[in-house]
Amino acid sequence: MRTTTIRGVRLIRVQRKKTGARSALLCLIVGLAGLAAVPRLSPALGRSREVSQRIKCASNLRYLGQVIHDYANAFDGAMPSSLDALAEAMPLDRERLICPNDRARGPMTGSIVIGANCSYLVFLDRGALGDPGMMIGSCVPHLHEGDGANVLFGDGSIRWEQDRVFTSMLVGDPELER
Repeated sequence: MRTTTIRGVRLIRVQRKKTGARSALLCLIVGLAGLAAVPRLSPALGRSREVSQRIKCASNLRYLGQVIHDYANAFDGAMPSSLDALAEAMPLDRERLICPNDRARGPMTGSIVIGANCSYLVFLDRGALGDPGMMIGSCVPHLHEGDGANVLFGDGSIRWEQDRVFTSMLVGDPELER
């Protein structure tokens, strides 16, 4: 507070602080800087989302492999004849049969019809479980932006394979793997 005397009258001046305008201006500048950074960050966010989706996909595929192994243990080492046979014999978490990148399928409803409601390819006629070189399942490659696919092997391991390697494994041509 300041006091001033004019013609014998004492006046008191109160100064108002102007911090409101400064705070608003600072908020505006920070907001504009944040908006300017969004286009630079979106590719990185998209890549991290894709990596996260691949991990979820691998987890779903590992689950499916575990159910196939459980089936084989329950039926003296025999593989199920189809995914429908697997679904009839073993309890399945239906949500885990959909790849997180499969936007076309959405959540499952009604009874299980595996062929129509599964994002994963399963190869049940390729040999015995336990073989680390035997591919027994994979996700559908086009779901992951054409990069490749998660592949489930007979020993229960999961590996990400690029399109070229995946195709060679699928058709059994070792020349394509090079």
